[in-house]
Amino acid sequence: MAMINTKTRFTLLSALLLAACVAGCSRGQSEASANSPAAEVKPIEVSTATAEVREVPVSPERAFEPIARIGGRNGWYAYDALWRLRGLIDLLLGGVGMRRGRPESGQPRAGAALDFWRVEAYEPGARLRLAAEMKLPGRAWLEFQVVPSAAGATIRQVAAFDPTGLSGLFYWYLLYPVHQLVFAGMLAGISRAALRARPGDPA
Repeated sequence: MAMINTKTRFTLLSALLLAACVAGCSRGQSEASANSPAAEVKPIEVSTATAEVREVPVSPERAFEPIARIGGRNGWYAYDALWRLRGLIDLLLGGVGMRRGRPESGQPRAGAALDFWRVEAYEPGARLRLAAEMKLPGRAWLEFQVVPSAAGATIRQVAAFDPTGLSGLFYWYLLYPVHQLVFAGMLAGISRAALRARPGDPA
């Protein structure tokens, strides 16, 4: 029997862990939506968050192009199989899943759906904040910011979670290693895409 490589083993293990954890934490869950108080754009102030920062030797506008294209058929730049699995689990739990895709205009806009997220804030070339609408024991956000730097541009990615009760804390800490790897891979993928992008490519 052929040996299963390390990345495949991690993906399978993560999938099982994710499925078990989400199903087990499905009770008492809450959903962030454009109609909730979270729709008013404020600084995210939670203790459960991860932040990744990477510098790329391109202009801020070019560094932001992959972020503006994220989601839908373009995917999430790393571990897309896990993102699709998360969408399937969400559908099974009665959520929206990943079937909504990207906005029809091609550009994110505040209030628009993006897979199982809702665009909470969008500043072209500078910032994108997404609020989670998948089934979760709490509220979650994913935010990208791009600022000029001496090297060209700095991309900052923050994944934040506001847990609901013990089930929310259990969900966060149990999946923390998986989230760390997935989000680090996503930022690395965004950085590679920015370096490959050609000025003027459609977003």
